[in-house]
Amino acid sequence: MGAQPPASAPGRPAKSCCSAEWFETLLQDIVGMEELKDQLRKLRLEVVLDERRRQAGRKMPGARGRYHMVLKGNPGTGKTTVARLIANMLHAAGVLRVNKVVEAHRSSLVGEFVGQTGPKTRAQVDQARGGVLFVDEAYRLSKQGQAGQHDYGLEAIEELQQAMDEEDSPLMIFAGYPQPMTEFIATNPGLFRRITYPHILFPNHTIASLAEILRREISKQGFELGPDHESVQKVLQAHTTAAQRESLNGGVGEKVFHHAKHSLNSRIDENDMNPSCTISHEDLVQGCKALPHPSVDSSSYRSRPSSGHPPLFMPQPS
Repeated sequence: MGAQPPASAPGRPAKSCCSAEWFETLLQDIVGMEELKDQLRKLRLEVVLDERRRQAGRKMPGARGRYHMVLKGNPGTGKTTVARLIANMLHAAGVLRVNKVVEAHRSSLVGEFVGQTGPKTRAQVDQARGGVLFVDEAYRLSKQGQAGQHDYGLEAIEELQQAMDEEDSPLMIFAGYPQPMTEFIATNPGLFRRITYPHILFPNHTIASLAEILRREISKQGFELGPDHESVQKVLQAHTTAAQRESLNGGVGEKVFHHAKHSLNSRIDENDMNPSCTISHEDLVQGCKALPHPSVDSSSYRSRPSSGHPPLFMPQPS
């Protein structure tokens, strides 16, 4: 997601840089997920048109507050990547002062003792001002503490809510597994009220997408892939389980490559001064067989099944 908006002409507002053509170059980094891309295109169009309405003198609510949002998806579906893409787009459109994403987790927001959580959370908010505060696995903020112990996660939530009402609040994106995120927002009415943009649901990657992700990973690492795209799909289908693919998603590419590389290396004499960089069919098979198996049942985190592609924008809980 390193693409920057094209330079604007002298006197031309920066928001004019957020063109559809430029945005398409960002979307190329997302493998598959065409429905997700369509929703991101709609988001870009809404942002651009709203900015033009403001320029035309229309009185409209503050831009950043309109785009606080929730991303729901299993690991490896690209939530962090999309958060960075959204930040890039909103900066190009003139909504954000800086193209910056500060990633936060429970550990970076919540303290262990009285008086620690507020300053820790506020420090993250301050660091993200002008850009995006991306809170991953946000539902962990409301997890139950051990018996007799006070959980300070609720204090972090209250601090975030207070910051969302401030004039210079960073755009906040809350992300995590689908079902826990739905419950998290539903049980925190303050967040529910402040997050007005529809929730975005990320589907799991298809076999075809995983094969392309694997191909890109192999190429990025300076290696070559022997089998064609269809053969790679067949290997993934035959030698990985649905549970493995669901728990890893895009992470399949990196893990299969490294294990496949070990398989390739095992066939090469260490005295070879020009060792092969071609990953074979058998190397891929061995790479798949070495994948870890999920240690816990993630069924409660899965996206809701549908007869076709899962919807990407979900209504907020009532």
